[in-house]
Amino acid sequence: MKVHTRECPQCGSIIEGTRTRSEICRSCDNENRLKSKFAEDKIILESLGYTNVKNPELNKFKQRTWTFTHSCGKEQTWTFNNLQTRLKKNNGIPPCSFCKGK
Repeated sequence: MKVHTRECPQCGSIIEGTRTRSEICRSCDNENRLKSKFAEDKIILESLGYTNVKNPELNKFKQRTWTFTHSCGKEQTWTFNNLQTRLKKNNGIPPCSFCKGK
C-alpha cells in the first residue's frame, strides 16, 4: 500500500498515511470551523441589538460564554445555547436580566 505524505499549508506539519482530499490537517480544519462558527454567532448577537460583542471565553464549567452589552447599557455574559433558549421563550425579544428586553 502506498503511503501518502503531505505538508499542511497553514501550520506546516507533515501528515502521513492519509487518504483525505483536504489540503489542510485536521487540527487546522477544526480551528477554521470554530472560527467560522464564532463569526456566525457574533453576527446573530449583533443583529439582536447587542453591542461590544467579545469573542467567547471558557467559564468554570468549560462552556463557551459570550460577553456583550445589552441595549439598556448593562454588560452580560451568557452561553449561546442559553441565549437561544431564552429567545424562544420570549418570542424573539432579546432577553436582559435587568430591563427584561424593553
